[in-house]
Amino acid sequence: MKSKIYLIIVLIFISYCITNQPKESSIFAEYTNKCSSKLVRDEKECYLEKYITPEGVRIAIREEKNEPFSNSIQVWKESILSYLEESGYEILEKTSKKEYEFVKTRAQIKENHYIYGLAFSIKPTDPKKIYLVEFFGEENTYKKYEKEIIQIIDHFYKKK
Repeated sequence: MKSKIYLIIVLIFISYCITNQPKESSIFAEYTNKCSSKLVRDEKECYLEKYITPEGVRIAIREEKNEPFSNSIQVWKESILSYLEESGYEILEKTSKKEYEFVKTRAQIKENHYIYGLAFSIKPTDPKKIYLVEFFGEENTYKKYEKEIIQIIDHFYKKK
């Protein structure tokens, strides 16, 4: 009888472990997706997903209007690169992937370097919208999480 009870407890524990697997990212914690007001236009800004590490590296995923409308993601890529360069960001990487465009930059604030990046694409089911993934953090801290950031971005775009 005792062996049956132990077996049942073990089976319950195993089923709990299988059904309660950690999210794809065990280091990043998902946090609130509440909408907030944009200061400039008093519009609502809502995120599809948001993640953060204990050290403050963040990922935010949202949809934006494709305005002014363009069917070409290249137009958006060139606009984004131009804006970032004019704003003083150093472009570290720009890559075209199958599902999205990827841009990684570096900026210096006081004596610290920060990484800021974007991954974006036109929404396949609604070309009037753009999917936008932003990621950022202090450069040395960011480097620890770079592989996982890319995995989160890849996973998001592959499921869309």
